[in-house]
Amino acid sequence: MIYGSRAARAGFSLFAPGFLALSLIAAAPMGAWAQAAPKPAASASDPVVARVDGQPILRSEVLATMDTLPPQYRAMPLEAIFPALVGQIIDRKLVVAAAKKEKLETDADYKKRMAELQDRVLEQVYINKKIDAQLTDAVLKKEYDKMPTESKVRASHILVKTRDEAVQVIREISGGAKFEDVAAKKSLDPSGKQGGDLGFFTKEQMVAPFSDAAFKMKKGEISKSPVETQFGWHVIRVEEIQADAKPAFDEVRNELRDQMSDTVFGDVIEKLRASAKVERFNPDGSVPAPQAMP
Repeated sequence: MIYGSRAARAGFSLFAPGFLALSLIAAAPMGAWAQAAPKPAASASDPVVARVDGQPILRSEVLATMDTLPPQYRAMPLEAIFPALVGQIIDRKLVVAAAKKEKLETDADYKKRMAELQDRVLEQVYINKKIDAQLTDAVLKKEYDKMPTESKVRASHILVKTRDEAVQVIREISGGAKFEDVAAKKSLDPSGKQGGDLGFFTKEQMVAPFSDAAFKMKKGEISKSPVETQFGWHVIRVEEIQADAKPAFDEVRNELRDQMSDTVFGDVIEKLRASAKVERFNPDGSVPAPQAMP
């Protein structure tokens, strides 16, 4: 959900106290807190992964909970966060069972909070439906087609402290030493372990002196003189060149949707305000004084 995902864009530590618990509460269906919904029976593809007082927790419940986490955590292997997810589901079930035992469903505070939560869910569902209706794949593809293309270079480098060291590196490679071997042995950059490979990058993604040099070189060429940046001295080898390239649609689809959803949200709110009578007052409830005309 795009509208509902805004809070998830804030930085969270997976193991921060209470984070997963809060995620679970926020993600739980409205009716789940008022009345337990019937669950499908366990199967070979959806086994029981835990039990709380005989009540099963299915693997699908853990996966559904994982889907509510921020993107950086959804990208992690399930095995890495599985124990934490199961533990939080267990804790939630224990707390809910204790609350029901005390008949808190009839508590005035519970009813008030449920009403507030229901309003927030209605708000989110309404906005999401408007976004889904407007931001179809055809609309996103049209916006994607407007994206400018840009050249990319894949390069490797060897980073050393001084110019003299860089000159010596160039001499060694010119004398027959393998670039990858020299990078692994002498480069101060962590990429040295991978032969100095930096992958593909656009001109704007690297510091100017490095980019300026790399984008002037040909495929397979090694810089004839060292390149200085704030990090030190570089010896560069260009591995590949992609002219006028841009990422595939599937790679940027969600990013485009996020960007365009803010516009849709603004338009929806503007139309709702225009069709409603909105009155605003001062913090003490008094009528604001008329604003002076310019």
